[in-house]
Amino acid sequence: MRTSPLRRVVVWTLLAAGVAAVTGCGDAEPAVGRRDLKIIDRARKTVDRSSGNTKRCTTKHVFFRDQDQDGFGDSKKSVRACGAPRGFVSNSKDCYDQNRRARPGQRDYYAVHRGDGSFDYDCDGRQTRRFVTRAYCRVKESGGCSLASGWGRGKIPKCGEPAVFSWKVCREQVLVKAPPSGDAGVPLTHSAGALVPGAKQKKVYQCGGRKLPWQKRQLCR
Repeated sequence: MRTSPLRRVVVWTLLAAGVAAVTGCGDAEPAVGRRDLKIIDRARKTVDRSSGNTKRCTTKHVFFRDQDQDGFGDSKKSVRACGAPRGFVSNSKDCYDQNRRARPGQRDYYAVHRGDGSFDYDCDGRQTRRFVTRAYCRVKESGGCSLASGWGRGKIPKCGEPAVFSWKVCREQVLVKAPPSGDAGVPLTHSAGALVPGAKQKKVYQCGGRKLPWQKRQLCR
């Protein structure tokens, strides 16, 4: 039968003090007097010092395994101890303890799942998609364009799925209209209109854009 370091020290100390101690399996230990209690207490302190703990532990706390070392523990793996063992923390907020990118407060988005098929990298219980807008562009009557880059036709892809993604831009052009002129030496052309006093200018807008040459994967967290 294996005995703990504390028990071995207590037994050795009691034997040195002349106190009979029985360590056999099923044997009862004799009554311990006040002098013997002092010896036991002294032995326990010796074990505490050898383990680096100079104070006697009166209250044990729960600590959780932090395998990926991101500062958040796994609620399914816990121990009770006076102080945090190596690789354990005092909280159990981690949602996947095998990927340090998966942790509460994560702000980045990812195209590949965290390791178990889930894209919940910020541990909020959801898989939040980064891009949920379809590409569009419309010329406004008041000037300019209303536009957004986004996905093409079809459904908005799920986390990690590839699909066609388009960028949209609004192009501005200035049209110049030259006034009537009696000067036969000045042709009524686009460039001449900018030189002739009184020429009228008008801004026009046109939607444009292009598709990415590859399919873009949906990002999630």
